[in-house]
Amino acid sequence: MAEQIFIIEDGTLTKYEADDYVEVVYIPDCVKHIGCQTFFEVVVGKVVIPDSVTTIEADAFLDCTLEEIEIPDSVTTIETWAFSGCENLQSITIPESVTSIGP
Repeated sequence: MAEQIFIIEDGTLTKYEADDYVEVVYIPDCVKHIGCQTFFEVVVGKVVIPDSVTTIEADAFLDCTLEEIEIPDSVTTIETWAFSGCENLQSITIPESVTSIGP
């Protein structure tokens, strides 16, 4: 099993690392925001975001191998280019709770 490292600062997940492919990443419930470039070039299949998260910051998943993501109704903001370069992303459902996307 891959070792996973979550770096969380003041409720913001600022960095995620794994030493190998992770099929499903469960973000900890204490996270309120997914920070800029948190999953930059990470090799992962699916990310499950908890109900505690309200914001996905710019470039959060930049060039990630992400195939699937679950965005909960608690998310209200998805910033610019949050999923830029996610060429493997098959589909994404954005909940009605999201009131701001992009710039």
